[in-house]
Amino acid sequence: MADSRIYALAVGTISQNVYDALKDYDVNIIGVRSVKPLNEYFLEILEQRAEYIFVYEEGSLKGGFNEEIFKLRNKKIYSFGVKDEFVSHATREEQLDECDLSIKAIKENFEKIISKVKTQSSYE
Repeated sequence: MADSRIYALAVGTISQNVYDALKDYDVNIIGVRSVKPLNEYFLEILEQRAEYIFVYEEGSLKGGFNEEIFKLRNKKIYSFGVKDEFVSHATREEQLDECDLSIKAIKENFEKIISKVKTQSSYE
């Protein structure tokens, strides 16, 4: 595991996209295999080490895995998944792109957030 305070949690088959998008960054990429029950040891590690947590899931954000992660205190959490709205009929790749879960969108959103974080921390 990298020595980074940034964690990317990916649930299910989206894990490969997350890995492909973020493998060149200083980030701990974790493929979450089980969301229920949630691994308590895993939550302790996040509680102790993580400062920024990015959550990626192909399921609905409403009632999804990310809501469990939001229970962690004093963490900056960014979640990406399917919003509570209709997703058009399309190929899987087109739907992932529509939900900002394509490799390109994951990379662009990550870079945008990290650059803001770096800018804000330089003023503190």
